[in-house]
Amino acid sequence: MGRPRDAFYLVAPVNEESNRVTGGIDYTRRSWALHYKLGYQRFSDTVPGTNLGPGQLSINVDDPTTRNEPLSTATWTDYRKLSTPVSEFSYTGKLTKDLEARGSYLFYRYSGPASLDFTASGIARTTSATVDAPYTFSMSSRANDTEPNNVIDQGFTYRVKEWWDILADYRYSRFHVNSNATFNSLNAGVVSAGTELDQWWIGVSTLDLNMAFTPSSALLVRAGVRLMKSDILMMENGITDPARTRRVKTAWPVLSLHYEPSKKFTVRGDIEQITNGTSYTAITPHIDVGGRVIVRYRPTEKLYVEDTTVIRNRTLLASDYRSTVRTNSGTVNYDIHPKVAIYAGFSYDSFYSSDFANFLRGTAPITNLAIIDQTVNRIWTGGLRIEHVKRFGLNFSGNFVRTTGSAQIAGEPPNYGPQSFPYASGALFYDFPRWGRMTAQLQRTYLLEQIIPGNNFSANMLTIAWTRAF
Repeated sequence: MGRPRDAFYLVAPVNEESNRVTGGIDYTRRSWALHYKLGYQRFSDTVPGTNLGPGQLSINVDDPTTRNEPLSTATWTDYRKLSTPVSEFSYTGKLTKDLEARGSYLFYRYSGPASLDFTASGIARTTSATVDAPYTFSMSSRANDTEPNNVIDQGFTYRVKEWWDILADYRYSRFHVNSNATFNSLNAGVVSAGTELDQWWIGVSTLDLNMAFTPSSALLVRAGVRLMKSDILMMENGITDPARTRRVKTAWPVLSLHYEPSKKFTVRGDIEQITNGTSYTAITPHIDVGGRVIVRYRPTEKLYVEDTTVIRNRTLLASDYRSTVRTNSGTVNYDIHPKVAIYAGFSYDSFYSSDFANFLRGTAPITNLAIIDQTVNRIWTGGLRIEHVKRFGLNFSGNFVRTTGSAQIAGEPPNYGPQSFPYASGALFYDFPRWGRMTAQLQRTYLLEQIIPGNNFSANMLTIAWTRAF
């Protein structure tokens, strides 16, 4: 967790609403099944943002310069309202005894208005770092967005032997974003206005070639490769932006297995390597190697233990970017009685990355600055379910999250910012014959941060519900 620079406390609640109405038809004849769904969907979101109050100072309180730069007001409203027809078609069937076909076609076309209004005022440094002056500015834009999306899938499975299958799947998706906007701004009494047409055209072709082997009833081995080509085209006012336009080719071999020698013991795992011919950003890895192992042991019908381990190493030699992920999580479940059960778990998640950065602003040269970031999450979980008493029940679940980390830029000492986030929920219910279930649920949570205590909060929520099934 690094040192914040020139930031302010802001509040920006998100209000989202989505409505979807669809109808469909299914038709089956012999080995063929067809499905079609047609409908309409509408989505809207609003983000009303503001600062917490006038005269607010930067959270970087140890910097005497920024203490002379209070923020008086900052408000904004971001709004979208998009609608689309829904068209989804899929099918499966057998061409021959050993050859199976499957496919689908999805079509969406989101369209609708979008707007942004922003105003701010306060005191800030001018072109001279030692002179402060008041400022005020405002900006607004109105846009009409269209986002057509087409996705085509076609796949085949060929059974060579009873223990050997060959699978081939191809997917092509075409996604467009067209945003035609008008904008105007006011800064220090100077009015600016204009129009902007932004267009993103993204086409992705994916080919999956796999072979599945079942040499015995206890072992399943799957080996294959995914080949992907992404064409990204970005245009501003009809002119291609070369920095954001790129073709990326990716090879993705995968090896996985499922081994179940008995009903008590199961092992699942996979190993993969993702190689990108071209990196889209400075931290898009050229090579991404990783794997996952899941072990499940069930000594009795009432008790089982499961553990999952994930390891990933990512590198991009062009910018000397490196990152590692180490994750392990384990859970224990014990069904004491058909109506009484408990569970507990613990997970450990570590992310580490290092890179070099060049800053475009400031006194030159600010280049090749070393950046190191590390975050560690530890999560404890637990819960129980009791329905032993006739018509009466109790459910409880909770977790405790502890996050620690450090960040270092250009060798300056790191700041550590531990964070604690517990959450617990308990519910009591009683089933009334013929009348339904009465439930009382209490939820409790709070957040504690060391670096930015202004983000700390606590919450309690009591819910009383009556449910009746018909």
